Amino acid sequence: MNKNIEVTGDTVADAIQKGLNELKIQKDQVEIEIIDEGKTGLFGLMGSTPAKVRIIVKEQSKPSAVSVDVQSTADLSGVIKEAEDALQNIFKLAGFEAKLASVQSPGGFIINVATSDSALLIGKNGQTMAAFEYILKLIIRKRGNRDIRIALNIDGYMEKKNEKLLEKATELADKVRMKGEPVSLSLPADERRIIHLALKNEADIETVSEGEGAERKLIIRLKKSTQEN
Repeated sequence: MNKNIEVTGDTVADAIQKGLNELKIQKDQVEIEIIDEGKTGLFGLMGSTPAKVRIIVKEQSKPSAVSVDVQSTADLSGVIKEAEDALQNIFKLAGFEAKLASVQSPGGFIINVATSDSALLIGKNGQTMAAFEYILKLIIRKRGNRDIRIALNIDGYMEKKNEKLLEKATELADKVRMKGEPVSLSLPADERRIIHLALKNEADIETVSEGEGAERKLIIRLKKSTQEN
């Protein structure tokens, strides 16, 4: 095994992770020297230079059969800090003030935003918030964190949206029962999931997703056993 390698990455943490993956070794089995911390450009997208580190395998260390956990608590905390800093920079340049508090979620984290400008930052049907979330994901993924799920929640919009979806699920289920005909909806994946969960325990109603990509739809219909009766 090469005992000494130099690796570059979008950030120091990214470069270290690449080196550990290449060597198939744990972090506590190496010594790390930071050659260049790199430079982050505007929003992390333009004018940036890569970070560079030297990874030295300690004596008597052997390759680990256990894969390195790229989303350990420590690593995720670093990504959260990067995401919060990037989002605050975006808000500042746009003239908004906000307080951020992130919480971990399955596969990633949610950034809760408290601001007096919530109406403007959320936009109609959450479109502006979705745009901020998309830009933030681009920034974080460009830094090497492609598999981490990131969501924004401005002044409890997510909870309010979920409540409305639950009410909508109940209303549509009643409509299907009344007319005996299925209902088809074009919804984003996260909204389909909420309605699936809301109706999964209904004795006479089932939900299925059909189609691919942008054409994928949610179908709410009577169960076959109910139709036969």
